[in-house]
Amino acid sequence: MSKPTMLSLYALAVGLLAMPAFADSAPPAGAHGGVPQPKQEIRHDYADLLRGNTISFRADISYPQPVVLQPGQGARSTGSVLAILYLAADGSAKLKRWNAVNGVYDAVKPARWNIEADTLCLQADWPNLKADRFCMSIRVYPPVFAGHGVGVNALIKGDIRPGNPDGL
Repeated sequence: MSKPTMLSLYALAVGLLAMPAFADSAPPAGAHGGVPQPKQEIRHDYADLLRGNTISFRADISYPQPVVLQPGQGARSTGSVLAILYLAADGSAKLKRWNAVNGVYDAVKPARWNIEADTLCLQADWPNLKADRFCMSIRVYPPVFAGHGVGVNALIKGDIRPGNPDGL
């Protein structure tokens, strides 16, 4: 065998022999062995986390019955919303919805919001959803949140930003 091959085999043997010695040792405090750890869910009053802040999100909601778009163009069974909302402390909100047809956000419109326990409800004109209100059971992992529909099949995912950075 050549010298590099012998050195490689020797290094492998030393590594294999050393492994049992490290198998029971814990990683240094805070290091978690170099593996990223999931963010911890915040389990206190979500209203305090959302009040006075801005959320941006995507929600996909299924319809109980397919909705006919235009005659001859078929039907769809889900609606999507991309939006930015500033959630004021008094339950009012300022909403900018993404307009996929024009490729821009619509003008700011008034909306309402409330939250009880982990259920966030948003009330506004939601033309894509054929409804004026939808509610989601959410979990908050600052700076993000995610959840599912209450009473409807739906998913929501978004982020929370302090204050009103978009000037809504």
